[in-house]
Amino acid sequence: MALSKLINRGTEESATAKRLELWDALARYIHDRGGFVTSVPGARIIRIEVREGSELPIRLAERGFKLNFVGTETRLGGIAETIEVDIIEIALGK
Repeated sequence: MALSKLINRGTEESATAKRLELWDALARYIHDRGGFVTSVPGARIIRIEVREGSELPIRLAERGFKLNFVGTETRLGGIAETIEVDIIEIALGK
């Protein structure tokens, strides 16, 4: 394999590993603060759901994440409970 391909491959693998690490840390942060992560683990776009009025989106924006508001949905909670949630997407890079 050509050296340039090895270098690029290492860079891509490194970027993927960093994205996976960021995805895991971000998912824990969101979950610990009452949010729901609904995207596939390791996805480049992480989709989250937060209760309406949650300060979590503000906290994420303060930490430099660019948030894309997708909409509002109703989520089933406990027994006979419904929760209004905001759906937000965050791009994690390449």
